[in-house]
Amino acid sequence: CNNIMDIVDVPPPNAIDHHSSVSSISPRTMGKKKIVLGVCAMDKKSRSKPMAEILSRLDPFLFEIIIFGNKCILEDNVEDWPVVDVLIAFYSGGFPLNKAESYVALRNPFVLNDLGMQRTLMDRRKVYDLMEASGIDVPRHVYMSRDGYTSRGSGQG
Repeated sequence: CNNIMDIVDVPPPNAIDHHSSVSSISPRTMGKKKIVLGVCAMDKKSRSKPMAEILSRLDPFLFEIIIFGNKCILEDNVEDWPVVDVLIAFYSGGFPLNKAESYVALRNPFVLNDLGMQRTLMDRRKVYDLMEASGIDVPRHVYMSRDGYTSRGSGQG
């Protein structure tokens, strides 16, 4: 993965340039290790304008951002993925959620979003059950379970 990952340094508009004197850097960041943030998502999502906007808001003196590319995510073993302090992963078509979960189990980064919940979000039945269990109204619904799933919800909405 090392040869195909991209290290993105997206400075916010008010960032000082690399030629500024050391004295202009905030004392709170002097001598501190940057937090390595890994973005584990398919290229279409990780390189989108909304993602660029989010990443541009992170202080470049506090964060080093590593985007795991499609080749890394799809072809490389999780043991070869970059080691990060913090991981954010987004499921989309073709994204190997099992591999992302294996990476988290292996490296134990701080995970910003619940990967297991992303699996739940892929099943409307589970989403409705979760919403009902949380006291959130859902529309009346009926579904056929072909895989043996038994709803805990009422289906009444």
